[in-house]
Amino acid sequence: MIPEDLDGKEKLQQVWTSRSMSNDVVSSVLVNNTIYGFDIFDVQSKTQRPSRGMLRCIDFLTGEEKWSQGTGRARRGSDKDDPEEIGQCGMIAADGKLIVFNERGELILLKQNPDELEILARSSILSGELSWTPPALHRGRVYLRNNSRAVCVYMGDPDLLKTSQKTLTVADVPQSRYQDLDAWIIPVEPEFMFDVPSKA
Repeated sequence: MIPEDLDGKEKLQQVWTSRSMSNDVVSSVLVNNTIYGFDIFDVQSKTQRPSRGMLRCIDFLTGEEKWSQGTGRARRGSDKDDPEEIGQCGMIAADGKLIVFNERGELILLKQNPDELEILARSSILSGELSWTPPALHRGRVYLRNNSRAVCVYMGDPDLLKTSQKTLTVADVPQSRYQDLDAWIIPVEPEFMFDVPSKA
C-alpha cells in the first residue's frame, strides 16, 4: 500500500522480495491485491517449443505464494500426459474471471480465486503454433491470434448476439498439430541453450 502523504521526500523501503515470479513475453495481472501470472523457468521463451514454468498466484501485499499449477518440466507441443497444465499464457481480468490464452493456443476461463485454481472452461482455439499475444476483450468478444491466424470468440450473453451475423463454433475453427522439428533432431535439449559454451 502506498501512503497518501508520500511526497517524494520519504525514504522508500522494501516491503518484500521474492523469486516466485519471472515473466518473459507475457505479463502478470494484478486483481484485488492478488498477482496471477506465469513464472518462466527458462532463460527466455523458446521459439521452437512451449516454455517451462508454473502458473502462480501471489499475494501482492506480502509476497506469499497462494497456489501454483504445473510441473515446471520442459514440454513439447505434442505432450498429452498432463492436459490440465496451463503453461505460459497471456491473461486479462474481467467480471471476476481471468481470460487466459496460453502459448499452445488454448482459451481458458479461470475464476479469480486466490485460494485455489478454478478452471471454468477450456477449449483449443488456435493449436499448431506458439501464441504469445495476450487476448483482447471488447463487448463480450475475445480477440486471439498467433503468427498465421486470428479469431474472434464471443463470450458474452447469448441473447445479445445478433442472430443475423454469420457465426462459427469452435469446432469450425481449423486446428493443426504442433510440429517440433528440433525434437526430432535433438532429442534432449540442453538446459541452458543460450549460455556461452565452456571448456569444462
